Amino acid sequence: MPFPFPISKEWIQVFLAKGLDYDVSDMSEEDFSSFLHVSRQLYTSILGSDDPDLSDFKAAGGKMITRHGLADELIFSNGSANYYERVLALNPKAKDFYRYFEAPGVGHCGLGVGAFPRQAFNSLVRWVENETVPDSLDAETTFQPTRPRILCGYPQVARYQGGNPDDASSYKCADTLGTKKAVHPDHSEL
Repeated sequence: MPFPFPISKEWIQVFLAKGLDYDVSDMSEEDFSSFLHVSRQLYTSILGSDDPDLSDFKAAGGKMITRHGLADELIFSNGSANYYERVLALNPKAKDFYRYFEAPGVGHCGLGVGAFPRQAFNSLVRWVENETVPDSLDAETTFQPTRPRILCGYPQVARYQGGNPDDASSYKCADTLGTKKAVHPDHSEL
């Protein structure tokens, strides 16, 4: 029997059906549509976070840094990238007050093998107080020994430039990871 996504299951049980005893596996398509409608009616004005119009936030002098782990198993990173792209489509100058960073290998709440930007809040403070715009964030892996990395502003990626791969200065922000053709004299098919 397939297992439903836990966050969705609990949302339906707690906030819509108003009881943990509600069995989502018995839900019909009509039930699902009804719950979706009720969810939008009751909670969009309270919890809705998908409006790309940040003009009031900008007018108030707001600055925002969003980061998302690409290995997040609970909240899918494509939603954050899609939101950022919709914000930019509505306001092409949104990078003046809003930056988005993706963290490869980082799961939910910073877990995983990737580099996590522990000091993102400090970058935000420097941006607000000193107008130091964060084009990249310092990050480090959570396993020992820790390895420093950089996270680049979306859609850029940290491309290895050479040198010690365990040194953050060996990476620079670029539009792509780059491509190199393999040279294998004995294997021309490669």
